[in-house]
Amino acid sequence: MRFHLNIWSSNKEIFISKKDVEACIDPNLFPALPDKKIKIIVAVDIGLKHDSTGIVAVEKNLFLNKIKLINVKKFQGRPGKEVDLEEQVEGHIKKLNDDFDLVEVRYDPYQFKRSAQTLEKAGIRMVEYPQTLDRLTAMSQNLYDLIRGRNLILFDDPDLKKHILSAQAKESTRGWRIIKRETSKKIDLAISLAMACQGAVELKERKQASAYTGEEGIEEEDSVQGFVNKTIDEINDRRRGWDRFLG
Repeated sequence: MRFHLNIWSSNKEIFISKKDVEACIDPNLFPALPDKKIKIIVAVDIGLKHDSTGIVAVEKNLFLNKIKLINVKKFQGRPGKEVDLEEQVEGHIKKLNDDFDLVEVRYDPYQFKRSAQTLEKAGIRMVEYPQTLDRLTAMSQNLYDLIRGRNLILFDDPDLKKHILSAQAKESTRGWRIIKRETSKKIDLAISLAMACQGAVELKERKQASAYTGEEGIEEEDSVQGFVNKTIDEINDRRRGWDRFLG
């Protein structure tokens, strides 16, 4: 076993096996059709020339209690023709916002700060997620646990699968994180998937923490306090109706 008791067996190992990834793929699942009832977490990993730009959208499926892949998009840049941040990347994120209930977009501000500001002005919630060592470690571990525990549902996207299998785990003083197995290999979609999944998990935790307070992190109508407020409003509306009826 490569991973035992939460410890990888050497300094660098293959991040996850092909068998584990394929076990998470549902052959009957395809990219989701537009549906405003689907709440999505989006993550973007920018690569302008040599790497690709990866955009991944997931949802926390409450019925299955699993994270489900909704959409994957890759833009490949090359020397002399970079990825167009405005037309391609911003355009795709705006489309996701039009098609689904986009909760937040996670991004590393490096190379994407201006675009993030533009998207914020368009009403999209942007969350800075610098790829620091501690964050890379947390999201790598989370993605590994989701895949190994079969708590991630994927549709068969060849690019995403290739990027996941091109990653390896590297040890650091703070834990393990995913890196490229070879410089020529691409893992941008794997990074975006890890960021999006981490966002979905943290969003769930924030909602649970604020479920009894109605604080930011959960919509008021989904909280206990929100339910109480809504019930009181309904009672007051009925009382005012009877007052008007009785003159």
